[in-house]
Amino acid sequence: IVSGANTKSAYVPQSLSECQRQTPRDYQCYAKYYAVMTYDQGPKAAFVDMEREYNDDPFVKSECHQLAHIVGRTSYEKQGSLEKAYAEGDNFCWSGFYHGAIERAIVKMGDESIKKSTATICESFARKEPYSFNHFNCVHGLGHGLMAIAKYDLFNGLQLCKATKTSWEQESCYGGVFMENVMVAARGDGTSAYLDASRPLYPCTDVEQDFKQQCYLMQTSYILQHNGYDFAKTFQECAKADSGYTATCYQSIGRDASGSTNSDVNRTLANCLQAPAGDTEAVRNCMLGAERDFVSYFHSDAQARQLCQAFGEPYVAECDADVTRYYSTF
Repeated sequence: IVSGANTKSAYVPQSLSECQRQTPRDYQCYAKYYAVMTYDQGPKAAFVDMEREYNDDPFVKSECHQLAHIVGRTSYEKQGSLEKAYAEGDNFCWSGFYHGAIERAIVKMGDESIKKSTATICESFARKEPYSFNHFNCVHGLGHGLMAIAKYDLFNGLQLCKATKTSWEQESCYGGVFMENVMVAARGDGTSAYLDASRPLYPCTDVEQDFKQQCYLMQTSYILQHNGYDFAKTFQECAKADSGYTATCYQSIGRDASGSTNSDVNRTLANCLQAPAGDTEAVRNCMLGAERDFVSYFHSDAQARQLCQAFGEPYVAECDADVTRYYSTF
C-alpha cells in the first residue's frame, strides 16, 4: 500500500511526531503513519489529522497529494470495492484519495485482468455522472495504476490507456501516466528512467503526437523540482517546446505556480509574472493553468475569480469565462 519495493523497513511509527523528528524527513514514515490510521480509524480521521498538520508541517504540505494517495489506496484495500472506497473519499489536496483508490484497485486486479477491464473499470462513473470530477478521477487514477501494471515503462503505460472508450478518457488516463512518472522521481531518489535533467522537456519531445498534450501539461513539475523552482528559467524551457505546445507548457507552469504556493493568490501571480517581459501569451497561459488549479484545489470558483481579479486587465474577462467553463465540468 505504501510504496511496494521502495519500502525501507518494517518500522511503523506510532505517532507523527516520530516522523517529524527525523532529519531529513522520510516520506515512507509519513506514508506508513497515514496508512495505519486509515485502516484502523478510517479515511475521515486520516484527513482530519492531515489537514491539521498541513499548516504546521511543511513536509505534509509538500507531499499532501501523495499522502492522500496512500489514504485512498488503504481505503480500497479495506473496502475491496472502488465505489465503497469512493463513498469515503475526500477531495483534499487535488483529489489524491481517488487517484490512490483506483491505483490500488488496478494493482489488486492483476495485470491480465486489468488489461481486459481497462475499458470498463470506470464505467459506473461514466454512466452515472459522465465527465464529472469522479469520472475524471477514476480515469486519471487509472493512468497511475497502469504505470504500475506496465512496470513503470512510460511508453507501455500510455499504450494501455488507449483501451479506454473515449478520447476524453484516453487523455485523462495519459495525464495520470505522466503524473505517476513525475511522482516516481519525487518519492524516490529524484530520478526516473523517463526523466532526464539534462533534457528538461524529455519525454515530451520523444512521445507520439497523441501523448504530447498531456505530457507538456505535466512536465514543468519535474523541471521546477530540478531548477530550485526558478519560474523564469522554466518559462525559458517551455519556449523550446515542440511546435504547437509552448502554450500548453506555459499552462503547466500556471498549475505549478498555484500548486507550489498552495493556491495563494499573490504568490501565484508573482510566479506567473516571471514570464519574459512583454510576453502576454506566456502570462495568459500561465493564468489559465493557475485558475484551473485553483478550481481543482478548492472545489470552488470563488478563489479562482479572486485570482482573475489579481491578474487585472487585459486578462480578467477571459480568466472569468474560463473559470466558469472549467468549474461547470465538475
